[in-house]
Amino acid sequence: MIVRNKDQRSSDYLSNDLSLAYRPSHADATYDAKYGVRAVAGGGRSSARETIGRVAAGAVAKKILKEYSGVEILAYVSAVQDIRAEGVDDDTFTMEEVDSNIVRCPDPVVAERMIERIDEIRKTGNSVGGVVTVVARNVRSGLGSPGERLGGTNKLRERALFVPMTEIYPIPDLDCDMRPFNTAIGRSDITPVF
Repeated sequence: MIVRNKDQRSSDYLSNDLSLAYRPSHADATYDAKYGVRAVAGGGRSSARETIGRVAAGAVAKKILKEYSGVEILAYVSAVQDIRAEGVDDDTFTMEEVDSNIVRCPDPVVAERMIERIDEIRKTGNSVGGVVTVVARNVRSGLGSPGERLGGTNKLRERALFVPMTEIYPIPDLDCDMRPFNTAIGRSDITPVF
């Protein structure tokens, strides 16, 4: 599998305010704080260019699981800030419903409210957090490895955090903090929950 990057323009990052302020919804603030390194010109460890291999492998794995085991894996945006899609039936929603709008929420009424909230916050120069719900259907008992939990680690959580700007991986029954990203101070007010 090969993905050619035909749209890399480092000058787009260097010729504007991105060299002075952290990008909302991007991991450059996190990597600067953690490693003291900031790839202002794009690329680097927090680049989606680095993530594309995992996304491509996941797409292939999803097709193989569906074809050979009948496992169906779907995901949708279930919350943006305090706006939650509570009426979605995880047993019956379809990817057509998810793909029917820009926020990828299968509830069209809630999706419209999410879009309005995102736009409202975007106009202030900030961004906002959300929650993605992943549903696996028809998973047979015994699929997976009990070794995934050895040593107190959770490999699914660990792998999900490879995606740039993933800051919160909620533990069931804990509420997530999705306040706006504050571009004025160049850091997020989001507290990671692990």
